[in-house]
Amino acid sequence: MILSIDNSNYEILHSNEISTQIHLSPHTIITYRRNLLKKLDAKNGADMVRIAFSYGVLHIHKMSQVS
Repeated sequence: MILSIDNSNYEILHSNEISTQIHLSPHTIITYRRNLLKKLDAKNGADMVRIAFSYGVLHIHKMSQVS
């Protein structure tokens, strides 16, 4: 699976916002994130994104600076 992000669909969401959008408990989202961090041996969310880029799972086509 490859996730592509461009300016039209780039958002940063908190666990509560994600859980509302996909109809899961916030605790489930937190657990999924924690498990993914462990599996990737990532220290934090930014490290997880870096790892996704290095494996070619995440691609950003175009992104403008967020102020």
